[in-house]
Amino acid sequence: ASSVVGSERDFTVLQASFDWAVDTGGGVHSLGASWESRLHDGDATDQLVRGRYVLISPILGGLVRVVATSNLGVLVNNTQKRYFAVGGSSGADTATLADGYPRSFDSVLRGYPINRFTGYGAKVTQHIEIRTTALKLGFARLGALVFFDAGHAAHDLSQLSLYENVGFGLRLLLPQLNTYALRADWAFPLRTAPATDSLPEVPAGWPGRMTFGFRQVF
Repeated sequence: ASSVVGSERDFTVLQASFDWAVDTGGGVHSLGASWESRLHDGDATDQLVRGRYVLISPILGGLVRVVATSNLGVLVNNTQKRYFAVGGSSGADTATLADGYPRSFDSVLRGYPINRFTGYGAKVTQHIEIRTTALKLGFARLGALVFFDAGHAAHDLSQLSLYENVGFGLRLLLPQLNTYALRADWAFPLRTAPATDSLPEVPAGWPGRMTFGFRQVF
């Protein structure tokens, strides 16, 4: 941004990233990292550092595929007080500082309410899904899966403490209408999230939490 175009201050957004992927014979391993920062008066502020690993297995036994991912995010010198949020939302984890400087960077933990865990400094999420191949139902395609999620957000790395859930879901694709799968998941927390001043307790186990949406969670 520049004062020439009406901004209250001059600053520059810097970005750097790398991605590496390898074909494993019907599957993929992918590793990536990114760094972003605002440069203002010679100071690097609001640094966003993210790392990710993705595993996609070949189709096993002609029936299922394993998909797993692990993500770590850190905010450094966070002058804008942006935050990570982890909970039952597909969120906007792909947002960057250049995208209008989003207020939050959201990630998915399906057994807990939306934005149940927030933090100004760090977040971690991990997912494993075992997905079936699609079953043809006329012009529709139906798939099922079981999953495990883990994650947390906190004010710094030392305060991260994983909360986990397990569950199962269905995916329905209507290719004549769109390319996005319709998603239904039922997740069960494995660890109770204690009540806070503003949020109620989330008990482990039954009845869990159901979510609906579009596209895969990751």
